[in-house]
This record gives sequence, structure tokens and C-alpha cells, in this order.
Amino acid sequence: MGLPLSVFGLMFAPMSDRPKAATPGTIGWLIDKHMCLTVYCNDLACQHRAEPDLQKLADRLGREHSYLLPKLGPKLKCSACGGKKIVIQVTPNGTMGYRG
Repeated sequence: MGLPLSVFGLMFAPMSDRPKAATPGTIGWLIDKHMCLTVYCNDLACQHRAEPDLQKLADRLGREHSYLLPKLGPKLKCSACGGKKIVIQVTPNGTMGYRG
């Protein structure tokens, strides 16, 4: 742990003390950017949708786990019908399922 650096009267924390920014495309990035992950069942008879708790997902899979369908999709299933055919949508938090 280094000492803070002062440049023109501004204090900067050493790089080692700064939290690491999450990588885009990861669950940690979604959390840091206050995004929402909506998962849709792609079974026409069901069409259920849900917003998984991102913090619980990060605790289970890790913050650096990808939220993209090829990586996350196989780990998810519809909580209504148990189907594995899903669609993932990312939106700003509070706009669940917005299709403007």
C-alpha cells in the first residue's frame, strides 16, 4: 500500500489501492453500470420472463463470468416451465423488458 500522491494540490490514491474496473461483457460490469439482465423463455407456450439477482449470480459464478448467451445460457433454465431455450436482454436498471 503506497502513500497518496499529490499533484497540484489534488490527492490520488496509488493504483494498487483503486478497485479494479469490471471487464465489459461480464456480470460484474452489469452490476457496476447498474444494468438489468432480463431472461426470457423462448418457448412459445410459456414466454415467461425474469430478472435474476445479479449479485447472487456473481456470488455463484464470479464477477468476471460472461453474461452473453453462449456462456451464461447453458447455466440458466426457465423457472416456470424448466425450458432451456432462453433469450437474454440487457437494459438500464428499471426498464425491464422495455421494447420502445
